[in-house]
Amino acid sequence: MKASSCGLEVKVKLDGNELTRLKLIPILGHLLFREIKGSYSKKINMTINYNPPQKEFVNVLISPSKTYFGDSKRVDFFINEEFYNSLVEKNSAIERFGMLGNGKLEVTIF
Repeated sequence: MKASSCGLEVKVKLDGNELTRLKLIPILGHLLFREIKGSYSKKINMTINYNPPQKEFVNVLISPSKTYFGDSKRVDFFINEEFYNSLVEKNSAIERFGMLGNGKLEVTIF
């Protein structure tokens, strides 16, 4: 998995094997976070988890909770069955997340 973000816009690249494994186990990796303005970057531990019964396309948990996204120690993305199926069928899926929809998760298969 390769993952980076500019602010809350997160781009993730998975290979075909990771996509297959995602249905069984979470995919672990690092997110290279960068502020919108500036060259500061930070590695944040992250996971992508498959959660079929989830209503929302994407849910996000950050740790510690109530922390600014860029200051978190870990980010966990949970995707539902529709998001996963889009990845399988189209090799990509994009969805907004957060209470105000100000974040975006874009996953592509390479």
